[in-house]
Amino acid sequence: MRRKTTIGFVIVLLCWHVFPASADRVDLLVPAYANPCCGGGPLLWSTLIATAGDAGLDIEVHVIFNPDNGPGTAVDPNYVDAQGNGPLLDLRNAGGFVHGYVPTGFGTRPATAVEADVDRYYDALYPGIVDGIFFDEMTNDLASVGYYQQLRDYVKGKDPGALVIGNPGTTFTNNPSMQTMFDVLDYADSADVLTTFENTGAQYETNYSPPAWLATFPPRRFAHILHSQPSWGAAFLALAHDRSAGFLFVTDDVFPNPFDALPSFWSAKTAAISAHNVPEPDARIGTLVAFASLFALRRRHEFSVRPGSSGRLELEGSRCFMKF
Repeated sequence: MRRKTTIGFVIVLLCWHVFPASADRVDLLVPAYANPCCGGGPLLWSTLIATAGDAGLDIEVHVIFNPDNGPGTAVDPNYVDAQGNGPLLDLRNAGGFVHGYVPTGFGTRPATAVEADVDRYYDALYPGIVDGIFFDEMTNDLASVGYYQQLRDYVKGKDPGALVIGNPGTTFTNNPSMQTMFDVLDYADSADVLTTFENTGAQYETNYSPPAWLATFPPRRFAHILHSQPSWGAAFLALAHDRSAGFLFVTDDVFPNPFDALPSFWSAKTAAISAHNVPEPDARIGTLVAFASLFALRRRHEFSVRPGSSGRLELEGSRCFMKF
């Protein structure tokens, strides 16, 4: 009897990780504002490609591509050459995602000019290469929600699966005109992802105050971008997770361009985020398999554990059937 019990718990240990529970992911949103041609660009882009293709990391690499404060007027051969090769293709082939940078002038730039930039990314210059658009300089004035809804819909017309990211860089909203057509929920829905923080690491630790409406949405809807942070610490990942940010970037790079090089702690940061994304084992499996193991060994029945409907786990054997 004692021997059978021991064997049963061995089976529990072997089966513990069969059906892991899901975790709240945090992935990378990287402003890659350095040309691959020179300066820190070659190292930045080669590192992004290597990270995106690293099978040992459980992390998505989303890159904001900004060739000329927007798409420019001609293809930059440093990103895609005449033969159709270059770091943009290499990044996507490695599993990364490319999002074209478009400025909106805090809602003052004509929508037609913004849409023309979207056209250049999708049609004229980089067709088949971008996975979405990053609208920078997004105003937090609720009166401009319709403007950003129009831009979001325009991108979705190009690619229904595109990821539209807006960057107000702050959590709070304004409504100086006292309009009543749009509220904060409309504001949040004007993009697939809102960057609700872009500032220094010090400000992130001491001066971040999320409004209640953020809790209405899942973490995948928000991104936090931190610069001028001298060192990496697990506290930043913990804060991002607690503040429901599904995308994160932290760098020690500083002004005038805090996004023209990757941080010196890149490897430590990506390893920590990847470790966070590895799901915890589901405690129900331990209980279920422990019962099944002892039952099967004592009764000489075979059994199986499988995912069931509505997230339940099912135990099925020759003389038993249970759901947890």
